[in-house]
Amino acid sequence: MNDYLFNMFSKLIKKEFGAEITRQDYDKFVEYRAVNKEINGVKPDFNWINLYAYSKGMTTDEVNKIRYERMRKVI
Repeated sequence: MNDYLFNMFSKLIKKEFGAEITRQDYDKFVEYRAVNKEINGVKPDFNWINLYAYSKGMTTDEVNKIRYERMRKVI
């Protein structure tokens, strides 16, 4: 299951942000997620958006702003 989620999150991050994550980043995020507390602005929800934020040292809100700006350009 871990490999499946890592691969799916990797594909989504590549598609949405044009970036790649490492397995090490994923594993660290899984450990962070287990604490179930928001730290440094990264929400503990287990999804590719928070994984990307965690791996890039950004907050969830910063990543969402990037996502929304890209969506507006497409529309």
